[in-house]
Amino acid sequence: MKPIEVRLQDQMFIVDVAVSRPGLPVEPNYRGLIDTGATGTLVSPQVIDELQVPAYGKTQYITANGQVQPTDMYVLSVSLRFPTDDDPNNDAFFQMPFVLRVLNLGSLNPKYDVLLGMDFLSQFHIELDGDLALIRGSATAHPL
Repeated sequence: MKPIEVRLQDQMFIVDVAVSRPGLPVEPNYRGLIDTGATGTLVSPQVIDELQVPAYGKTQYITANGQVQPTDMYVLSVSLRFPTDDDPNNDAFFQMPFVLRVLNLGSLNPKYDVLLGMDFLSQFHIELDGDLALIRGSATAHPL
């Protein structure tokens, strides 16, 4: 399996990511920000609206500027697609369900729909080298 190569764009590593209800494999349909400083994965309210998934509870999280933000919690699957060889039509689809929190994009950059935190990113091997990020599957990733 080949790694996913992500180039730095506007000081951000943005990767194509699939978000769906658990158990429903889909093509990558959103933009995900790789954020190694975030402990949890967050999604925009627009993603929740599009997927029509109900909240199952409430929680709070601490934003990057230290503010406590209340939010609803959702169970969704977040996935990355890894090429297995030089044929772009032949690939493996790794999917894992995660509890995701709604992220208000009002004050953040609208260039992404999902903030990929360490709860998701720790399932992969990520190598950052200047303006290039290489993401590789790991033994903890579960193929569909």
